[in-house]
Amino acid sequence: MTTPPPGDPPGGGTTPPGGGVAKPSARLAVTALRAPRGSVRVRVAAPGKGRLTVTAKGARKATRTVKRAGGVTVTLRVKGHARSVRVAIAFKPAGGAVQRASVSAKVRR
Repeated sequence: MTTPPPGDPPGGGTTPPGGGVAKPSARLAVTALRAPRGSVRVRVAAPGKGRLTVTAKGARKATRTVKRAGGVTVTLRVKGHARSVRVAIAFKPAGGAVQRASVSAKVRR
């Protein structure tokens, strides 16, 4: 049996510099979905554990806690008569920098 090089944890794998939580390497994938009247719905593929914030002009901010990597669907109710809105998404991983994305979504009227 071979021994791992110095600095590598036993059992293989790697630890990020500083020994903290590894930051997710995947980018945010965002898709606009069909939504109920007067609202927009987006599906975000979160790369890992963290906090997801979704905002749009004329809509209340929605915040979700993500426990593991996977899809999260968020619906925003839009006030006014806008036909489409720009939805901004921010994901703050448990360790690492904030990842941002945006998508244009049609408001069903």
